[in-house]
Parts: sequence; structure tokens; C-alpha cells
Amino acid sequence: MQGGFGSAVLEFMADNRYSLPVKRIGIPNQFVEHGSPAELYHMLGMDAEGIAKAIEG
Repeated sequence: MQGGFGSAVLEFMADNRYSLPVKRIGIPNQFVEHGSPAELYHMLGMDAEGIAKAIEG
């Protein structure tokens, strides 16, 4: 995950001296297999279950 929305948010936070924990969830910088949107979101951990797991730690 390079140069995505999460990176822009972190840059904004740094520029404005915000100090909060941020968990970036995004597409890795590698080839992603083909599939339906639901399959891809699940595979990448970007569905409801994956996001809940990321938040819980």
C-alpha cells in the first residue's frame, strides 16, 4: 500500500500535528487475482469481516 488514500490522510495528519492511531487497509502493491468484487474484497480483507478484524487488532 503505497501512495494511497491512507498515505494522504497520514501526511495531512503529520502536517497538522495530529497524533492519533491510524490503521491503513488497502490493496497491497502486488498482483491481485481476478474475481467478483465480493471475492476480491474478502481476499484483501476489505469486507466487513476483514475490517472488523483489523480494528480489533
